[in-house]
Amino acid sequence: MKVALVMAVYNGEEYLQETLNSILSQTYQPLEIILVNDGSTDSTTEILNAITDQRVKIIHLEVNKGVANGLNVGISQTEAEWIAIHDADDLSLPQRIEEQVNYLKANPDVVAVGSFIQCIAGGDLSDGKRAHMLNNERYKNSILSWEKIREELFKGCPITHGSLLMSKDAFLQAGRYDPQYKIASDYEFFTRLAAVGPVEIVPKVLYKYRISPNSLSNSNVLETSKEFLISSTKFIRKHCFTGKKGEPVVVVHGTKAGCIAFTKIMQKEGIFHPRINLFLNGRKDMRKSYELYKLGKIDAFIILSNAPVENQLINYLSDKGLKLNKDYFTLWSAL
Repeated sequence: MKVALVMAVYNGEEYLQETLNSILSQTYQPLEIILVNDGSTDSTTEILNAITDQRVKIIHLEVNKGVANGLNVGISQTEAEWIAIHDADDLSLPQRIEEQVNYLKANPDVVAVGSFIQCIAGGDLSDGKRAHMLNNERYKNSILSWEKIREELFKGCPITHGSLLMSKDAFLQAGRYDPQYKIASDYEFFTRLAAVGPVEIVPKVLYKYRISPNSLSNSNVLETSKEFLISSTKFIRKHCFTGKKGEPVVVVHGTKAGCIAFTKIMQKEGIFHPRINLFLNGRKDMRKSYELYKLGKIDAFIILSNAPVENQLINYLSDKGLKLNKDYFTLWSAL
């Protein structure tokens, strides 16, 4: 089974050599390594050009176009049957690819596999960021089944992208990465890959995921949230309202600002019609929404994670017999 490891890097000089050492130390063979320099302006070019390992192919792009485009370019340059993804500031344990290939051989119906992770700090993190880092590690390492992955896809990305090893056929069937997503391209791609076939997890820590205060997702939380909401609502629309003609009507619950932002996004994208916006979030408001639902005037509830009484709303709908990821959806939002 030939594997190509593909990585796109932009101005990654701080951790690049450490990352490369972990990649070049992989025990699995045959392994092709494709590194895409996405228009870097720091010493990334020199670091890459110093590599002498014959397994490595380096592609220098003149203009930075984002990680999604870089990965598409790299994957297009290999005939390998399986593609391993790697982020430019993360680390893989030496046996990562070998363990994942063994898992795939034992589970031939699986089209892609990730792994458990260890979160590591990149630079000085606040106490809040360190707590988030540990919570993220616990969450990612609690996902143990394909069923759980599919469930979690409604509200987030259950697999660490850099730990992914996938069939190239599945990658092509899913439709490649979408370059219009500059931050959440991994999650948006996962929502399409999950429709191709089972995606599972090797329940071993094989990948070290670095969380940095200056990473794109941390430095631009609002844009990350916007891209996530577009991706997640498209996923929900496709998988839960396939027989619905026109835009499904949803009631959105959250903060006033969050509801307004969600409405603007939906109006622009044409995914849902948020006919009613409620931001008081009390049980009285929820009862009004539920009456409209019973009358068939709305199709579902969207509860944004910044809703002040999120758990109260969820409990109310659950008590009425409504089902999560069918009748109501909880979505992360920082808007």
